[in-house]
Amino acid sequence: MSVRCPLGHLSSTDDWCDECGARIEAAADAGGATGAGAAAHLATTPMPADGTAAPSARPPLGWVTGPWPVTQPPAGQRPLAAAGLAAQEAVCPLCETPREPGQRYCEECAYDFLTRTVPAGREHPAPPLITQPTPPPAPPSTPSSPPGVPERPEPPAGVAATWLAEVVPDRAYFDRGDDGSVPFPTDTPPRLVALLGSRTLIGRRSRSRGIFPEIDLSLPPEDIGISRAHALLEHPPGGPLTVTDLGSANGTWLGDSLRRVERGVAVELAAGARIYLGSWTRITLRAR
Repeated sequence: MSVRCPLGHLSSTDDWCDECGARIEAAADAGGATGAGAAAHLATTPMPADGTAAPSARPPLGWVTGPWPVTQPPAGQRPLAAAGLAAQEAVCPLCETPREPGQRYCEECAYDFLTRTVPAGREHPAPPLITQPTPPPAPPSTPSSPPGVPERPEPPAGVAATWLAEVVPDRAYFDRGDDGSVPFPTDTPPRLVALLGSRTLIGRRSRSRGIFPEIDLSLPPEDIGISRAHALLEHPPGGPLTVTDLGSANGTWLGDSLRRVERGVAVELAAGARIYLGSWTRITLRAR
């Protein structure tokens, strides 16, 4: 016996369509009821446990009665593949922030990709911030941290940072793991970050999670291979400089031999130490 899938294909199996792979739900119970007494159940596909695949992108099904209507694409047009529909979820439909594989909530506005619901009060993206001309600068003051983020300790007045971090894309490191998914950012000058206080977070900014790293690798060119809270540099006054991997997805590596830093274990560093992370990022620590 053949059954018809939600897209109108005849299939010899009654669970998944032989032709397009769509999930099939029985249009009536085992007694063979037809007409107004039969209803098609809404089919849903659960999110994979490993989070590697996007939610099912088939068109939503409603309650229908009678035979399933057969629709055909216009002449000369190929049927829309499920992969094409899934590609629509590559960015957040609310704020257009890129979506990471398996990610359920948008990093910026908390949009739910699984249920396709919009958080209360966020039906529309916030308007862009319009800057106005400012008067001459006032005497410098210590900026406050965003709400919910603890204040970052600053060095005593008159004491300069003892360490500098040089951040730059590294072509040789990129080539060792290049899978063709992202291009290498050429012509990117080094960026210097002074390590103030006693701790410096390495990662990518996330307003929704309250993560604001001092070495922010979400700045252009953004290295999406780096986790939001990737690694922690600790440099207490008079103490050693250490790095700790915070459970990053792609690991933290030391030296040109790429020795991996074990998760949660602080590793002491010397001046000139090189840290590799993400798709292309190299951080060189320099003493001042």
